[in-house]
Amino acid sequence: HGAAPYKGIDAITIAAAFVNEVQKVVSREMPVDDGAVVTVGSIHGGEARNIICPSVVMEGTIRTRSPERRRLLCQRVCEVAEGVAAMHRGQAECVIYNGEPPVINDAEMVIRFRQLVHETIGCDAFTDRKKQADGSDDFGFYAACVPSIYFWFGSRAPGNDSHVHTSTFGASDELIIPTAELTVRYILGLLSS
Repeated sequence: HGAAPYKGIDAITIAAAFVNEVQKVVSREMPVDDGAVVTVGSIHGGEARNIICPSVVMEGTIRTRSPERRRLLCQRVCEVAEGVAAMHRGQAECVIYNGEPPVINDAEMVIRFRQLVHETIGCDAFTDRKKQADGSDDFGFYAACVPSIYFWFGSRAPGNDSHVHTSTFGASDELIIPTAELTVRYILGLLSS
């Protein structure tokens, strides 16, 4: 009963402590340049306002830019879950499903692509500025198996200020066609070498 919390183990209290503690793993154990993220996106627990909650289910996502850091972060998330639960006289079961691997460009392919862009469009058309995308992409499965390159092209034009993954996003033919032609040229260059 909610009036006697000392008679039970409060899973909501454990869940709250976990959410707080797991963020410290990222801020204190992961290099800033890795862009590691732990997000708890869903918490479900409790039946009534006056009952001590016996169990909570949480779901979230773990993002890193390297497979090694991903393994370490997954291990640490489980250790924190189990440790926080034990500290509060509870138990935790940590289940992690592997999602998309990080997208890692092949360095040689980037050099060749940069050269092609410089030769066909101009030096100002290519930037080495790394896009710090914190999302995930299925393309990571390809990049994990074969040398690959994943690049962004500018799609914003006057009258089209929408971001990707929105219902109003669109890119004009003036942007898509030259990008497709450049990509085909690059692929043909790879096949002929």
